[in-house]
Amino acid sequence: MLLLLWTTTNLQVTHSLWFPPQLVVTRHTIPITGLPPALADAKIAVLSDIHFSSHYTHISQDFLESVVSTVNNLEPALVLVVGDVVNNDPGSAATIGRVLAQFKPSAGPHGTLVVLGNHDDRAIVKTLRELGMEVLVNEAKYPLGQGLALVGLGDVWLGDFQPQSVLDGLPPSEPRIVLSHHPDTANALRKWRVDLQIALPFVGAVLPLLHRIKSLLPQWLHEKIPYLGYTNVMEDWDLVYGLHDVQREGVVEADGDPANRVLITAGVGTTPPFRLGIPPEVVLLTLVPRS
Repeated sequence: MLLLLWTTTNLQVTHSLWFPPQLVVTRHTIPITGLPPALADAKIAVLSDIHFSSHYTHISQDFLESVVSTVNNLEPALVLVVGDVVNNDPGSAATIGRVLAQFKPSAGPHGTLVVLGNHDDRAIVKTLRELGMEVLVNEAKYPLGQGLALVGLGDVWLGDFQPQSVLDGLPPSEPRIVLSHHPDTANALRKWRVDLQIALPFVGAVLPLLHRIKSLLPQWLHEKIPYLGYTNVMEDWDLVYGLHDVQREGVVEADGDPANRVLITAGVGTTPPFRLGIPPEVVLLTLVPRS
């Protein structure tokens, strides 16, 4: 088992370092109760987990430029960047920020919205805002006009997750998309209407595999195997990739839908520096009224 894990890990790291990752576009249609007619068929591009660092060469400048080109060719109304913009390297925020500033959402210069993840640092907020991005920390914006709130929540690992401070202030009947980097926060958000939560981390099947391996091994081996510590970032392993429904608490009257919907994406970059089975992705959402 140990030899297999070591061999697989090293093969994947070698592949990640020497072969350019093949970016894919994953499309989802998202029905929303009460969506304003003017926003029917609105398109939103989503990316996350860039993990950019001047000390971390896994993601090249050429690959980042291909991400920008791919997103712009989709002609989205908004671009959402859902955490882990940098990889524990706040000094690289200006470099990656200049890349993100190349997005051209049709909603205009305030159409690129960013939230922080556990590998980010509060220090990057000022830099990204100066470069034209809307960095949301427990606040709601209306870049597509009134009738659809875009809610960005602070990261739970940074100690900034305060959903009540913003969600309590929204009318229960108002549609909203919530950006909250950590999937485990979906359980805390069951108290409110969430038409769609966009979250991470999935990182190309690596975390679920490591979690499975860890569950099969005795405790004393956990600290001896590379990367097993990464599994400590999550508790709810039912939310690993794709779209999920999370039951709301209490009686739901605001929109008649008893479940919140959660989207877990595969991310653009990754840490640890390898993937298993799932390529980096940009997600394109198409919003439609729920019939």
